Amino acid sequence: MVIIQDIAPIILNLPVIVTIIAATRYIIGFKTWRNYTAVTLALAFYLIYETTRSFWVTLFVWASFVIAVIGGAILTRYAIRKRNINYYGRIAFIYLGGTVLLFALVPVLSWVTGIPLFSKTMIMIGAFLIGTTIDDLATLQFKKDSQEFLRRIVTTFVLGLVCGSILVWEWWNNVLVNHQEILIAVLLANILIATWSNIRITEILRFKSILKN
Repeated sequence: MVIIQDIAPIILNLPVIVTIIAATRYIIGFKTWRNYTAVTLALAFYLIYETTRSFWVTLFVWASFVIAVIGGAILTRYAIRKRNINYYGRIAFIYLGGTVLLFALVPVLSWVTGIPLFSKTMIMIGAFLIGTTIDDLATLQFKKDSQEFLRRIVTTFVLGLVCGSILVWEWWNNVLVNHQEILIAVLLANILIATWSNIRITEILRFKSILKN
């Protein structure tokens, strides 16, 4: 059932991917950064794909961008950890470190993929969006221990990849555009997630022996 004609599937996909993020947190039990980070990584994946039109090339470039941004931010934070710098100044340095490493990597990626990445607007916007996640990254680093920090990074990376793959999945996009009533199912799923009070899947795995007893 088509309710709205000529609507871009990316708009219809937004509540879908946010629901996936919520289900991951409350039903599966994997914690992430804020919704913004996973959604932004997914959008960056979509924008890069719009230029490359290849899933595997997109995955390679996107993953390299994410690793460079996170790696540069972490290295910069470590390098200035003993400096007496106010919070926003420290964040600015972390942004700079992540951005410098990202753009140092771009010529290498351009040579490997054969795509002049610096001249591709969509890809550079994707890189910009990935860079905007540094703020959340820095906040997470300040508040969580290294184990929890790494766990949430991995979860967010995987969610960004899964949601980005959904955004570029042509079969799914055609189904969603032509059957917009799917959003009713998404609404019902949100109601279930919002009222979920049962044990989470990860908790079942963690406390399996106790539950048996």
